[in-house]
Amino acid sequence: MIVEQDFLHPTMNIGLTFPGDWKISNQPQYVSAVNKQKDGLLILELQGEGNDPVKAAHDFLNKAKIANQSVS
Repeated sequence: MIVEQDFLHPTMNIGLTFPGDWKISNQPQYVSAVNKQKDGLLILELQGEGNDPVKAAHDFLNKAKIANQSVS
C-alpha cells in the first residue's frame, strides 16, 4: 500500500519512504519509483534463488531489455 511517499507491505513487514518528487507505482509483482528527472529508478521485487543482488539487477535489466544502465 502507498500512503503519501511511503510504501508499506504489512505482510512482509517492510516499508520504504521515497523523496517527495518520486512517483511510486505498486504493482502485484513489484513496487517501483522514479524521480522527477527520470534519471533515477528503484524496482523492488522478489527474486529467485541466490544471494547476489547485483546479478539479480543485471538479470532484470537484460530480461526487460534495458541497456546502458549502471547497477550498484
